[in-house]
Amino acid sequence: MFRTARVVARQAKAAPKSFSRSLVQVPLLSNVSKDEGIKGLYSPKGLDVAWFQYQAYLVDRLNQLIKDDPTLSSMQSPFQIAEATKSIPELAEINHYASQAYNNEFFFSALKDSVNPDATFGSGNPRKVDITTEIRNPPPMVEPSESNDYYSSSASRSSSSRDALASSMKDSFDSAVSFRELLINRANAIFGNGHAWLVQSAEGSRRSDLFVVNTYNAGTPFPKHDDELGAAKSGSSGMVMDVNDFTRSPKLIPLLNVSVWQHSYLVDYGVAGKRQYLENLFDCIDWEVVVNRFSREK
Repeated sequence: MFRTARVVARQAKAAPKSFSRSLVQVPLLSNVSKDEGIKGLYSPKGLDVAWFQYQAYLVDRLNQLIKDDPTLSSMQSPFQIAEATKSIPELAEINHYASQAYNNEFFFSALKDSVNPDATFGSGNPRKVDITTEIRNPPPMVEPSESNDYYSSSASRSSSSRDALASSMKDSFDSAVSFRELLINRANAIFGNGHAWLVQSAEGSRRSDLFVVNTYNAGTPFPKHDDELGAAKSGSSGMVMDVNDFTRSPKLIPLLNVSVWQHSYLVDYGVAGKRQYLENLFDCIDWEVVVNRFSREK
């Protein structure tokens, strides 16, 4: 199963060029650089495989599958295609590529260069992190006077949005330490490919509730099968929510996802570097993006 990164690179190079009549496009993300990688997380080669080559492969394959379908080919968003095909067994292959294109874009669009100037990567990195004491990139959860320089930066939305998210994070996870530990441990516990997500309940009475949810392979946090999701919530109440609770929820709002597809870390971290990759990744989360995704509507 550790051939994933090589397979992705080979498939991406072999994939046909984009169609002259453009369907789904690979987005141009301003926060990633093919020449520089993502400092503290990806080398240029690692980023090329995990984002540029893999996303191109997904989009080209998706376009091949939908080009003769007038309805699906009129949709230019992988999310729209994934939602339109999620309950149709005969369109499972289309749903797979659309879902994964959505997941991968959602993941990379919330990354930035590491806040840790000493961050290094590689399977031979001896650095150990004490996650109970070292939180360099805390989520909105503490008062500005207690936080690092992140909170003094200009906000892309009003401070009330950040305050609302900070309140929900505090109520749901109690502390930045417990949230970081939960997110990293949930992601690290995925065997094979998948994503760990920070999601928000879309139910009006529970709008402030946040959860960490695991999906597997190309699964999304918009459930169509009971076995797609696994979830846990950590907070002062010690509440744990399992998959059956989510089947009763009409919708979850994704705020953040962490990719543990093997091509996401094998190039730079090797087969034994998954944990180091996740620890580095937490320092590269752009919380401004998460704030913008957070819904305060009741």
